[in-house]
Amino acid sequence: MKIDIHSPQFLKTILDHIPDALILLDKDMKIYFVNQSCKTMFNINENARLDGFLGGAIKCKDYKKESPYKCSHCKLTTTIRNAFETKSRQESGSIVLQVQSKEIPGLRLIQYQANYLEFEKNSFVLLKMNDFTKLGDEVIRLSANA
Repeated sequence: MKIDIHSPQFLKTILDHIPDALILLDKDMKIYFVNQSCKTMFNINENARLDGFLGGAIKCKDYKKESPYKCSHCKLTTTIRNAFETKSRQESGSIVLQVQSKEIPGLRLIQYQANYLEFEKNSFVLLKMNDFTKLGDEVIRLSANA
């Protein structure tokens, strides 16, 4: 059986099996793509429309629908904006994200990397995120017992 490695479905299958959460954003923080790991990490419904904005998708408690890309105080937003401004292939950092959701409430320790890219005269940032909340909790527990 021959596999068409150039097919969109093959690429989607690969992206959905990457353990990091991936979000493709434009300069206004509008979402163009999320992979399965991102949907799992932020409890995004499989059938949810993906024409929203970053803050809403990750359920940030500071997200305001009326001004979705004006989170100037947010380290994550600042890093993404910097990636667009400098056309940097790698801006990274970590944040404590306060999530507002029934399914996954509370604080989350998120490490992220923002990579600028261009495709067909359009600019994007591919945001890669990992949730280290459980690891942080374990470090605290081990430190308390040391």
